[in-house]
Amino acid sequence: MHQLTKAESAALARLFSAAEDETPVGHRISRFLLAWWNPAVHGCFDFADATMVSAERRADMVLVFGAALRLGDGPGSFGQRAAFRQLSHTWLGGTPSDIPLFDTANETTADSPVDETPHARTVV
Repeated sequence: MHQLTKAESAALARLFSAAEDETPVGHRISRFLLAWWNPAVHGCFDFADATMVSAERRADMVLVFGAALRLGDGPGSFGQRAAFRQLSHTWLGGTPSDIPLFDTANETTADSPVDETPHARTVV
């Protein structure tokens, strides 16, 4: 498991907290995190969405993005799999154990089945 700095770890915790809010901002932040965790299921992140969150959360996104690049590994390597599953459950439904794992730090391979069904949650 890779180590985040204290600042990166705190930023990731704040993003998870904000992403749990069922608001447009929470939805944007959850899309950022979930696109990083599993783009095959959750799609890509539109960086224009980052301009629609507070400056503080944008700074957190930059720290987390920088950590991902610096460490060169998927988010599962940071010990946050349970948090990503819970976030996926919050926005997609189902049970957290039903949510497929797919990142560079786990056992899923190109030969493993991946749920490619488009998932969306309407936020008003």
